[in-house]
Amino acid sequence: MQPSPTERLAWSSEIAEFLGVSTSTLDDWAYRKIGPPFFKVGGRRRYDMTEVRRWLDDKRVTTGGDAA
Repeated sequence: MQPSPTERLAWSSEIAEFLGVSTSTLDDWAYRKIGPPFFKVGGRRRYDMTEVRRWLDDKRVTTGGDAA
């Protein structure tokens, strides 16, 4: 039985597409240690989608004052 997409580790290309950036940008973020956390498996980066979403949530910017 294969793991569901939320249980398996995602490839860099999948995460780049999810975030709407190029794989080169994701590579740069990994090099600069500013992107989502990842695992090194067989010399390649793999991402846990839960961790990617947590990283993305940390980037949330809220604006405005009181809601009317």
